[in-house]
This record gives sequence, structure tokens and C-alpha cells, in this order.
Amino acid sequence: MKRTWIILGGLAALVAAYVGNQLWAQQQPAQPVTVAAPANTRTAFINIETVLQKYQKAKVYKDEMDKMLEPFRLKAEKLKKEIIQWQTDLQTGKTSDSKAVNKEQWEAGVRNNKRLLEDLQIQVGDLYRKASEKQIVQIYKEIDEAVRAHARAHGFHAVFCYGDSTQIDPLSIENIIRKIRGMESTGCVMPMYIADGLDISMPVAEVLNQRYTAAGGAAPSGVTPVGATTGGAPAPPR
Repeated sequence: MKRTWIILGGLAALVAAYVGNQLWAQQQPAQPVTVAAPANTRTAFINIETVLQKYQKAKVYKDEMDKMLEPFRLKAEKLKKEIIQWQTDLQTGKTSDSKAVNKEQWEAGVRNNKRLLEDLQIQVGDLYRKASEKQIVQIYKEIDEAVRAHARAHGFHAVFCYGDSTQIDPLSIENIIRKIRGMESTGCVMPMYIADGLDISMPVAEVLNQRYTAAGGAAPSGVTPVGATTGGAPAPPR
């Protein structure tokens, strides 16, 4: 009998150990599969500014956005012009047609226009943010896909993206300060030298334009131009 209890106790211990090991294994996160890196790594670089300027669809998006915001820009210019004129009238004490200025009325007009400008800025900001979010995500996804396809087709193992203006001298003081501030504030890496053939910005832009043309090159939908609806500007002081 004693021997039987010893055997049963040993079996129980083995079962407990087995169950415990299974539970422990289930609680552990799956270990990632390690893939050996290529013996010789080929890298490339892409200037996002170049791609955005050359990609036709990005240009269409920009034109669409400009058209949508144009009424708001014109409204803001009108409000600012009135403020400047009324402030000038207050300083001289006379209007442009030599009429006497009602100080309280002119000052009220200036304040009212400033409030309308603030409201307009908030409205445009909300509208721009909502409209541009979808555009930015879509464009970035397409660029990301084109970069991956180009890299696989040409044997690149890593592609580094950077943003460098194509409108100003790379070694101008403005561009140098911009780069230094960017690196200091974000910790990003800015390439100082790229060997010939490693900047794939133009080939990627060409691929994007070929796909866009093949798809019909139609203006993307999703953003409908609208007019300014700020409630109207105040009547000019009299």
C-alpha cells in the first residue's frame, strides 16, 4: 500500500509539473522568428519634398485645396483691408473722401472685423484639417507602396526618407538652420551626402505618375469646394 501511494504521488507530481509547464508556455509571448540580415545591405534615400512636387495626384490635391480655400482667403483680405483703412481714418480723423470720422463707430468696426478674422481662422483651420487628413493618408500610402515596390525590384534592403526643400539652395543659411533645428528638436537623421544612384525620389515619382495615368488621372473625390460662410462682414462705418 505504501508503495502504491509513493507511485501515485510521483505520477501526481509529474502531471502537476506538465500542466504547470503548459500554462507557463501559454502565458509567454510568442518569440519572434529571427531572420538573418543580408550579407551586403543596399540602402537608398527618398526626398519626400521631391516626390510630392512631382506626383501629379499630389498637385491635383493641392489645386483642389486651394480652390476650396480661395473664398475664405478673399474674405480675409477684405476684412484686413477694411481694418487698415479704418485705422488710417482714425489716425487722420477723416475718411478717404474727407468726411468726419465717428471714432466710436470706426473703433467698433475694427473690433468687429478682428473678431470675424479670428472666427474665420478657426473655421478654415477645421475645414483644412478635415479635408487634408484624408488626402495626406492616401498620398502617403501610395508613396509607401511605390517605395516598397521600387526597393524590391532594385535590390534595396532599406530606404530612408528625408525632407529637403527643392526651392532653396541646400547650403543657404535658411536651409542649414532648418536642418539643424530639425535634427536637434526631433533627433532625426539628415543625410549630408548621397552617392549617385541612391536617391530614388524621381524614379518613385515616375512610378506614381504612371499608375495615376493608368487609372485615368481623374481628380480625386472627397473634397468639395465650398464658399465662405462667416456670417458676413460688418457694414463699413458711416
